[in-house]
Amino acid sequence: MTSFRLENRLKLLAFIQSLQKGRKITPINPKSPLHKNSFTLKLTKKGLSVRIVATKTHPFAVEIGDQKHSYIANIRPKPIVLKDIFLSSQKSKLSTGSIHELHTKGYSKKRAYYYRPIIPLEKELALHYILEERPFSTDLGYRSRTAHQVIAGGETFTICFLHDDIKQYYLSIESGQKQSADSFSEKSFSIQCALAFVSGQFPGGVSFFFANRKANKKAHDQIRMIETRKPIRTLYQPVYTNPYAIPPTHAIRYP
Repeated sequence: MTSFRLENRLKLLAFIQSLQKGRKITPINPKSPLHKNSFTLKLTKKGLSVRIVATKTHPFAVEIGDQKHSYIANIRPKPIVLKDIFLSSQKSKLSTGSIHELHTKGYSKKRAYYYRPIIPLEKELALHYILEERPFSTDLGYRSRTAHQVIAGGETFTICFLHDDIKQYYLSIESGQKQSADSFSEKSFSIQCALAFVSGQFPGGVSFFFANRKANKKAHDQIRMIETRKPIRTLYQPVYTNPYAIPPTHAIRYP
């Protein structure tokens, strides 16, 4: 099968890796007591955590639980909007919690985009000999055969497994069809469920949706991060999805 190339993956993973290392931001919302406090975002296996430090010039007094305010943070290359914040604990000068959604300023889930979601995985999800593989190359500096194509409802999806220099693994699902966020999310979730069925591992958790207005544009226009269903790992793996594991009929011996 012919090889294909994935572009711009280095920049996409760089944004995710910046959150994995921890990223300090200054949120802006004059109506909120958290206005201009120091936020530290860090992506872990449990989700996107947030640490908020109060200062003398910007003290805060907020209750723990769901926060009704959203915030804008001016970071490069484009400001981001923080939404759906939950604070789980609070001390005199420190609050901790989680952020369940963020997106770049100007993003609209109702607008149609070409989506390139990337989902960080807890461990490698190997599908060798289970699904037909397709070779590909990337700007990450390697070639791989861990790509697969799925056709559902006349729409073609490309599934790839990526990794970085420290062997952190990621799942990428793409479609060549321009569509809304709800439409694509429903389809990509179906693919995640299908992967769970054949592998015993549901690739869930935090998902990053990189959105483009044009199909062949290398740089992404918008980013949306949402927290979806948690990853699931089981010992169940249907052996009959692996044709190489089924012995020939003539080789079967009965007592």
